[in-house]
Amino acid sequence: MSAIAQRRTAIAAALFVLLYLMQVVVLMAPPAAAEAGDYSLDFTAAAPGTYDHSVGGGAFDDRTVGTDVVESLEGGDFSCGDIVTYLMKVERGGTSETPEDIAVSLKFGVRATNGANAGHIFVANTAINYDVDGGQGDGPGGTDSAISDDKDSIATLVSQKYDDGTDPDGSYPSGGADDLIANIHISNLIGGETVVLRVDVLLECGTVTKKGNIQASVDGAEVVGGGRITVGQQTIPFKNVQLLVPGVPLVDIEKATNGVDADAAPGPSIPVGSSVTWTYVVTNTGNVALTGVTVTDDKLGSVSCPQSTLAVGASMTCTASGTAVAGQYANLGTVNTTEGASASDPSHYFGTTPGIDI
Repeated sequence: MSAIAQRRTAIAAALFVLLYLMQVVVLMAPPAAAEAGDYSLDFTAAAPGTYDHSVGGGAFDDRTVGTDVVESLEGGDFSCGDIVTYLMKVERGGTSETPEDIAVSLKFGVRATNGANAGHIFVANTAINYDVDGGQGDGPGGTDSAISDDKDSIATLVSQKYDDGTDPDGSYPSGGADDLIANIHISNLIGGETVVLRVDVLLECGTVTKKGNIQASVDGAEVVGGGRITVGQQTIPFKNVQLLVPGVPLVDIEKATNGVDADAAPGPSIPVGSSVTWTYVVTNTGNVALTGVTVTDDKLGSVSCPQSTLAVGASMTCTASGTAVAGQYANLGTVNTTEGASASDPSHYFGTTPGIDI
């Protein structure tokens, strides 16, 4: 055999061995785990009017906002001690028959950033929403019509803890916690399945002396033993948590100078000798009617208002006027009520003269 023939035979043999080894590797490789991109998560809150707030409930169904779910909550729809229910639709794409679990981290506001002490304090229940309380879902037999699976998925609360490291005990935290973090596992998801995670969270209140907002959000998600799931910014605002507390008189005042909300100096520039108009918008931000409503200004004295009572949620605009003086000017508007509610708001302007401006 010639040298060329021998070389060709050796190359052919090497290629045969290489192809054989590649087949062995493929046969021995384990099934591929689902890509994180195969999952889609949609976080909402159950529409408050669809369930009993002492136990939680609701159904995702076809995600009709205002009927099935809401994308924002209001404190006036709940009270301290109520349960608020959040619903998350979880879809796994593809056709894989290999079941997988996912881990979801949810964050629930405990107190508002301005210090209003009312919010979520304890995850009372997690479940796949197979059994809709009261059978009010749109699916067969009153089930949640958004669910499409073989009914063997389980939602497990793995842990819950405040962001200051303390554990929830069912009462409003006395420490500095701002958020409650809940870690939840959802099991046995195969390709093409859709489930709805239900999370019932207890609301409680500490001392509330001002208006405030909190929120609930998706903090992260991943395939257990796999990659992270892209969740984006999924947040449910929970507005006016001060309204969770029954019988709390609260009031807000927003002062403006010539229509400018000038809380900080220097404020608008106004020629010396020109007229200045101050407006004071007073709003009842609590959940009881206010009486004896009066507004005063630390520089101007008593301020004229169109009425002395405010129903819950009502507003009125009080006014005062004057003449601009030279240089930096500041004054403070304050509202008081018979019920003891009060609030203040500053305003500024800079009086200009020829050759002097800011």
